[in-house]
Amino acid sequence: MLQRMTKSGTSRYSFHYCGRAVDINQALGGGNGQRYFIVKEASGQQMYWRIYCKTANSSGAHIKALTKGQVKYYSFFNGKDIDIPAGNYVDLTTLIESSGKFERIKAQSGWEKDYNKTEWWHFQYIVAKQATFLDEMELIGYSEQQLRIAGWSNDAMLDHPPG
Repeated sequence: MLQRMTKSGTSRYSFHYCGRAVDINQALGGGNGQRYFIVKEASGQQMYWRIYCKTANSSGAHIKALTKGQVKYYSFFNGKDIDIPAGNYVDLTTLIESSGKFERIKAQSGWEKDYNKTEWWHFQYIVAKQATFLDEMELIGYSEQQLRIAGWSNDAMLDHPPG
């Protein structure tokens, strides 16, 4: 049975519902063993994130050496920008998007006060992306009636762009 997710920060039009979203491991974005360094990238009023993954490798097409402070990453624990440690990094955002099949999504409004709304870990598959949430869900076998029963109860919700 289809159920609408109600966790803070979960979009009611998320590509997770139709199996077109990928989340990367958030545990690597802080604390002991941190490998992901998340960088703020504002675009007008929207906030996007770039993910650098620290690696032991020093060569390869996607590996770039960064010096301490060359990039500022955002610490969700401290709520501030911090100098990235010196090391070798893979720009995961560029690598994931390079196929043209995935896109990162913007943070939701209020991300500064609610970590779940940051969405830095979230990418969605955009090949043959449909115009409406209903169209996306019908592709995987859910009917309009099933969606209405599950909580998408009006035309505006069903006609909303997915994502």
